[in-house]
Amino acid sequence: MRWLIVGVIFYFVFRTVDNHSRNLFGEASSFIGMLAGVGIVVILTSTWMRETKRIIAQRCEERWPDHWRTVQWAYNTACKEYAAWPERERMRVESLRRVVNGDVDAIEEAVSTCLESLDSPFETQARVEIVDRGQAYVLLDLPEIEDVIPEVKSRALANGSLKEVRRTKHERNTDYVNLVSGLALQLARSGFSAGPTLQSIHIAAYTQRRQKGTGTLRDEYVYEVAFERNAAARWSEATVDPIEVFNAAKCRYDLRDNLELKAITPPDWVNEMSRQADGTG
Repeated sequence: MRWLIVGVIFYFVFRTVDNHSRNLFGEASSFIGMLAGVGIVVILTSTWMRETKRIIAQRCEERWPDHWRTVQWAYNTACKEYAAWPERERMRVESLRRVVNGDVDAIEEAVSTCLESLDSPFETQARVEIVDRGQAYVLLDLPEIEDVIPEVKSRALANGSLKEVRRTKHERNTDYVNLVSGLALQLARSGFSAGPTLQSIHIAAYTQRRQKGTGTLRDEYVYEVAFERNAAARWSEATVDPIEVFNAAKCRYDLRDNLELKAITPPDWVNEMSRQADGTG
């Protein structure tokens, strides 16, 4: 806004001086008018410029120390990262070499880290144990059906509005079975990727269910499945059917007509993992 005002003032001063000096100075009147306009502009803007410089200097004095500390911290952090990189890279290569050579502890760490890094929209946990270079066992804590499969869904009406309708038990069971079986396939493929020497991955999955009568929560195992590397390599994400894969693999589950997964007895190796986790094995 201030520069618009200055421009207007310059124009009027220039035109006024030019008109009044045309008879005296002839062709030089335009040059004199321009000098007069510029002079007025310089006089008017000098105060603004001094105030602007003062504000800039003040803000630099106030903000520069914090900015400089931030720059120094970033520089020092980068230097430390650069200095630590060779050792960190050496350890990474050594860990990978141990995994490729079939070191049980290294494979277990690699598979556990891989499964923990998987992005999931719901909370789940997996515990891994490697018994030898070719076999892995995964104990999978599934989400409860109430936490991942809503009881209602939205339906579009003819007028363009949405209406919430209750889903049938069969619909909810279907979605839940597809979710938890698909999760097993994801874990298996990820485990085979992280452990190149693994030939089979056994997964036992359980979830928490409220008991009738008492209302207490109890862990109930719902499936046990063993996947082979060769079979997992043929899965296509676009067409794979988790239930068909379960049926073709070594699997144990109790799926009712309404697609409800009923409880099964835990596999023997689960008890062994639990004893080792408790330090009693």
